[in-house]
Amino acid sequence: MTELESSIYSAPESDTDVSTAEGHLAAYVGPNNTDYYMDRFSRFESGQSSVSWNWPAFFLTAMWLLYRKMWAAALLYWIGIPVAVGAIGLVLVSMEIMSPVAADMLTTVLYYGFSLTLVPMYANKLYYDHAQKKVEGVKGSYSDSEQQLTELGRIGGTSIVPFFIAVLVVVLFIFVFAVGLSGV
Repeated sequence: MTELESSIYSAPESDTDVSTAEGHLAAYVGPNNTDYYMDRFSRFESGQSSVSWNWPAFFLTAMWLLYRKMWAAALLYWIGIPVAVGAIGLVLVSMEIMSPVAADMLTTVLYYGFSLTLVPMYANKLYYDHAQKKVEGVKGSYSDSEQQLTELGRIGGTSIVPFFIAVLVVVLFIFVFAVGLSGV
């Protein structure tokens, strides 16, 4: 293996000791905010509350989910939650329990209440459960601890997908603004 391949596929360096079971989680989390997440994870493991506020999940929920490589959760956030809340509103209107205006207000409160309160409150626990599943999968596939840490470092960490989405949004915004100014 070349030096470049070795650096790409090795577990990320961190201040956290990777010789313990906690080290497998640290290897998956990667070098960005490892200490923050390991502190939260140790609280969950000790049986403390699953509630733990996450500010990035409050301000940019879907981007945070993508950044932490929780693809299915991001898809659920973008599609599943709006569909479920919309279905609730549709049922309330179709059963004539509420007027369409009242149902719209209720579904708006439900959506924003869920996405701006419950998601950030449980985001760290969601990430912990996600990381635990990845660690267990890798432990089942590799018997050597060094191979496990290397694989966790490879599949874990963070993603640059949110950066590309942000650039795409900015470019799209500039395009729409430019077309609007030109009157085309």
